[in-house]
Amino acid sequence: MNIEKIRNIIDFIAFPEWLINDANMDDFYGLYGSIDLLIANDFWQSSVQLLRYNKYRMFQLMKQQRDDLNFHE
Repeated sequence: MNIEKIRNIIDFIAFPEWLINDANMDDFYGLYGSIDLLIANDFWQSSVQLLRYNKYRMFQLMKQQRDDLNFHE
């Protein structure tokens, strides 16, 4: 086998380097800051905090647009 070809394949078998950087992950997932507020010392507290955050995000997406209100018809 061609050794150079094998070396090129190995470069693509791994996670990208930006995945290791916490700031890049926050930017990618839209958290924009530390997620320490979502992670607690125990599983149940973390679960509750994540549920609260998910509900908050859902309500943010459900906000009514001013254009949706049309009283003239």
